[in-house]
Amino acid sequence: MEVHLEIDAGQKPMIIYRASEDGQATQELFEDLKDLVDRQKIRIEQDGSYHYLPVQKIKRIYTENKLVYCETATERYRLKERLYQLRAILPEHRFLQISNSEIINRFYLKQFDLSKTGMYQVIFTDGQVTYASRRYMQAIKRSFKL
Repeated sequence: MEVHLEIDAGQKPMIIYRASEDGQATQELFEDLKDLVDRQKIRIEQDGSYHYLPVQKIKRIYTENKLVYCETATERYRLKERLYQLRAILPEHRFLQISNSEIINRFYLKQFDLSKTGMYQVIFTDGQVTYASRRYMQAIKRSFKL
């Protein structure tokens, strides 16, 4: 099998898979590719309809009043999936769970601080602050190789 990369600024990104025959292995690879592409977007609810949002735009995902929301730099959206389901499908190199109720995008992270009360503050690039659970600090440190 050959793999080619073509850069064309005027084109929409796409993956084309050409096979000499249509068998089970071909279908499995095709499904794997579709899953990989779909993993880069999550379904959001907005004004009663559903849309897809690229994961790189998501700053944080959190629960509030037993509902799951995701937040971008400018908007907040309701999600159907539970937090544990999202954790399983989000790219590990981009997202980090900091508590039972929150997952953050590490590319929006500015710093961690220890507050005067002993809570771990998570400060985003836009200045917004949230808190990490002590229970998750070991995993957070491991993910940053501290």
